[in-house]
Amino acid sequence: MSENDVYTALAKKLGAPTSTRFLTILNTMFSPEEVRICLELFAPATCRELAETLHEDEKSLLEKLNSLVDRGILTRGKTQFAFHTTLLGFHHDLADAGVHTGPHALSQAVKDMWADFFYNEWSDIWVKQASDRKQAGGQGIMITPAIRALELSPNIKPEQILPAENWKMQIIAAKRRIIAPCGCRTLWGKCDHPRMTCFAVFDNSRGTYYLDKPGRLLKEFSLQETLDIVRANE
Repeated sequence: MSENDVYTALAKKLGAPTSTRFLTILNTMFSPEEVRICLELFAPATCRELAETLHEDEKSLLEKLNSLVDRGILTRGKTQFAFHTTLLGFHHDLADAGVHTGPHALSQAVKDMWADFFYNEWSDIWVKQASDRKQAGGQGIMITPAIRALELSPNIKPEQILPAENWKMQIIAAKRRIIAPCGCRTLWGKCDHPRMTCFAVFDNSRGTYYLDKPGRLLKEFSLQETLDIVRANE
């Protein structure tokens, strides 16, 4: 597979196969060799497993994998590495749990590329995918009811609220409450709303792992602090 082909293959797997803007982002952020690594990590794998697949020396491959983790491109578990299965996951991991300070922080040029891509192409792709899911009988876009709205609805009984809809109970039940900066506000800079508002990684081993990684802005909050942030957002 040629250098150009690997970038196109990654863009296709992430759902933007014809976007020249997204290809420019990939070309700027990745070397062809790094793209080949990411293409093999849509399913998690250990360094040894990946070295066997790529016919590469395990020690040198580990250095490359750790570099991709340090830059916020790959995620890492106890023994396995993984890339992202969706474009949204890729963006959010860079923007929410990703590197915002230090030598591995995203450059302003790359942030501008993501903003240009979203406002001119990705937003339309996103809406079409949601529409297609809804037409197929699935859920378009997940919307969680506001905590305050449920509290002000006396005719809704607790047993009528699905666990996925009960945001307050999810926060109370969480073992830890780790909040990251809003990816859209951080990368696109189109509003002045508070940034520490993304709960995508709380009570999750990934969030705990990133909490102590250099350059990340994630923070751990108490139960009351978390509820106060949610109410302020609402």
